[in-house]
Amino acid sequence: SGTTGLVVAASAVGGLAGTPLARPLMKLLRPGWVLIAACVMFAVTNFGMTFCASPWADAAFLAAGGAAIPSAVVMVNVLILQQVPDEQRGRTAAALEMFLLVGIPAGTLAASAALQWFSPTATLLGLSLVMSVAVLYALSQRALRAAQWPGTNPAA
Repeated sequence: SGTTGLVVAASAVGGLAGTPLARPLMKLLRPGWVLIAACVMFAVTNFGMTFCASPWADAAFLAAGGAAIPSAVVMVNVLILQQVPDEQRGRTAAALEMFLLVGIPAGTLAASAALQWFSPTATLLGLSLVMSVAVLYALSQRALRAAQWPGTNPAA
């Protein structure tokens, strides 16, 4: 239970540490690149946990992955929720949250099932490979890479 607490707390600490990085990252990167960078961070940290099997290493990798979450949340807020008319924002936020949060129980179920048949290392490696394929797909999407922040000049 102490080890579980350590790694969960490390992810939360990473999220808190990533919060002040959101604004500079938004100035540095276009929205699609923020998403791609977050996905790359998660793929790299999962690969790291695959090959460094210790609670302290896992905690460090989860903290690094958690640091990417605030920028991704801000990106979703700016690109989706702030663009929706006020009278539709509540429904849109609820639908978006449901869509995004369904991944938590689905991922837990999938990981638990994988752990029934595969070792933890093989399960993490499989997750890392799936995330890497998702990153490559995202990189192949020209519209995602070219997306602009609202109010910016596309020619700039």
